Amino acid sequence: MRCELFEHMPTEQEKRWIEAWRTAGPELERIRREQLRDLTDEEATRQAMMLGVVLELVPQRASAIGKLSELLAKQKS
Repeated sequence: MRCELFEHMPTEQEKRWIEAWRTAGPELERIRREQLRDLTDEEATRQAMMLGVVLELVPQRASAIGKLSELLAKQKS
């Protein structure tokens, strides 16, 4: 069974359309990568959740400054 879509040669307009997308593809990919690189963690999380991605939140380790603050607070009391 043959597909009618591929039975004809592209018209000049179709050739221009194909070439336009071939040219635009790499530029669109560059823009996509730039936008992903510039996302904040909060924005990336929000967008992922809007898409239905379930994220397992892992508690962050206490920072050295946080630990030092806790120690100093304990010494004061």
